[in-house]
Amino acid sequence: MPGTICPKIRKKLQKHVEWSNVCEAKPFGNRIFEIEERGINYIVDLRKRTCSCRRWDLSGIPCWHAVSALRHDKISPESYVNSCYSVERYCKAYKHIIWPCRDVREWEKVDAREIKAPKFMKKVGRPQKNRRHQPEEKEGKNGEKKMSKHVVLMHCSYCGQADHNKGGCIDSKLGLIPEKKEKKKIRA
Repeated sequence: MPGTICPKIRKKLQKHVEWSNVCEAKPFGNRIFEIEERGINYIVDLRKRTCSCRRWDLSGIPCWHAVSALRHDKISPESYVNSCYSVERYCKAYKHIIWPCRDVREWEKVDAREIKAPKFMKKVGRPQKNRRHQPEEKEGKNGEKKMSKHVVLMHCSYCGQADHNKGGCIDSKLGLIPEKKEKKKIRA
């Protein structure tokens, strides 16, 4: 593994490096920066390793605001990643061997109560027939649940244009003849 940090963290840091291109760093001295990202300002303190967006504080990986400040000072962002993500720490955590268990027949008998599975308790009341609905499902006119259509693009069956249906079609109301639609040819 080349480098000092683990591959997944390096990949995440590379995304932050790409996203830092939209940020503009303004130094205030003493390694404190004001980062402007799409009209919003963030404060980055490189000495304390903090950012006002709090992503760096919570994860230990420099956020794109911090990467922008580090780029301004020409410092590698990898040097500011928390040491818990280092390859050395990873190897140290997984260096111990987990020994396999012996067969059940070879286990030692202990003088204790036998552990049994919990008893099945039947729930009181009529069993539920309907499935559990997701929060994005809306209730219809008759009380039934329907999926919302906020992502679906509606097309008119009269003129074929988007964002309206035949009931709201101006061409249909005016009696205009729509242009012929090309039918898709099915290849055999």
